Amino acid sequence: MEKTVLKLVKVQDLELKNKSVLMRADYNVPLKDGVISDDTRIVASLKTVKYLLSQNCKVVIMAHLGRPKGTPDPKYSLKPVAARLQELTGAKVFFAPAAIGPEAEKVVESARNGEIVLLENIRFYKEETGNDPEFAKKLAKYGDFFVQEGFGVVHRAHASTDAITRYLPGAIGFLVQKELEYLDRAMPMLPTGTLFWTPRPDLKIGTTAWIYAGGAHHTAMSYDLSADQMIDWADAMGIESVVIDANTNLRDFQRDLKLGEVFYH
Repeated sequence: MEKTVLKLVKVQDLELKNKSVLMRADYNVPLKDGVISDDTRIVASLKTVKYLLSQNCKVVIMAHLGRPKGTPDPKYSLKPVAARLQELTGAKVFFAPAAIGPEAEKVVESARNGEIVLLENIRFYKEETGNDPEFAKKLAKYGDFFVQEGFGVVHRAHASTDAITRYLPGAIGFLVQKELEYLDRAMPMLPTGTLFWTPRPDLKIGTTAWIYAGGAHHTAMSYDLSADQMIDWADAMGIESVVIDANTNLRDFQRDLKLGEVFYH
């Protein structure tokens, strides 16, 4: 059977030289009083961002932070992320105080090739979670191509992940490629009924993302669960094994599992 990642267009397959690229990233980082305590998700996107810059692209990034419920909320602003992204890339990063409208358009137009624009929190707009095609069409004006690099949101039917693909040719970035390659390798070795659990940055809650059942993987749900809740839920559902990100501090929970094996990646 052909591997999942081989069926998808990859960012390195596109002719991107001097193009504008609209990229979806997952920058849902822990933030308090404007200070980022863990920039892992930003760092994870750097390979793709730097590749696009090496192609002299103008890179316009869409991302979300927290759950602002479709309305602007200063505590969920991505402005601190823009500053950190500039530190990490060494490139000029412009922060757009909106995602659509005259303010955002002015910032995007002012940026040059080889520079980055980070749009304000995409979830400040109810149209994002509503998968609104008109909203996606406005976002699509910023790019010649779309690159999906937000693996943590690919299962969501939102405007910046789903509807946007109707208006721009797209590809997956290096992070999404890596995760899909892992799944392709892991799936044949995992027992039927395997839960994939992705902890959030504060390591106190996580999102159940995938269940492997009947020889295929599919989106199961997106519920926030503590580690204990995850264990109880998986046990009650007869889940046989759990896959947990190896970068987390959750190995102690293995002794409490009555589920069989725990895998780390």
